[in-house]
Parts: sequence; C-alpha cells; structure tokens
Amino acid sequence: MTRRASKYSKLKAVVLQWSRTRQRYERQGILVETEAIEQAEKECLADADHRRRKAQRRALREAELDQRFVGDFANAIRQHFARCPSQEASQIAEHWSFRFSRLEPAA
Repeated sequence: MTRRASKYSKLKAVVLQWSRTRQRYERQGILVETEAIEQAEKECLADADHRRRKAQRRALREAELDQRFVGDFANAIRQHFARCPSQEASQIAEHWSFRFSRLEPAA
C-alpha cells in the first residue's frame, strides 16, 4: 500500500519521530495525497486474490523444504549415532527443526 501510494502521489513526505530510548529518528510512515491513497487501495483490492494465491504457493513450498530438512537432519543423526533407533532420530529431528518452522507440530 505504501509503495503504491507513493507511486501515485506527486508530493510525499516521510514522517519521522525521535526515539529517546534509541537516540535516533524512527520512520512512522508517509504523508501522501488522498487521491493516491484511494488509487493504491483500489489496486490492492484488485490483486488481493493473486497475492493470496502466491502466499499459499509460497507456504506449500516452504513446508516442503521444512519436511526435506527434517528428513536430512534425521539421516545425519542416524549417521553420527548409529545405535539411535530410526523412530527416535526422526522425533529428535522434528523437535529440533521445529523452532524456526512454519509447520504444525506432530501430535
């Protein structure tokens, strides 16, 4: 929305506010013309379905990569710890891979 509103506005101002704790200016947003905001809203609504489908495809791709990582991790555990049962290696890999994962935990 911000990028599109900036594109359609002839005038643009970045709003900054001084942060006492960080001792620097922090960006709060932008000021643009009303017409630019309306045009940006129309565009965002028009391609919302496209962005939703794209996000779904990305989520599926990331889930697949996560599953592949868990499998590779379990294989590495089995290689380094030959006496570790296969089921347990898989559980360990799932547990330790879950920290940054977007997958639901296995029940």
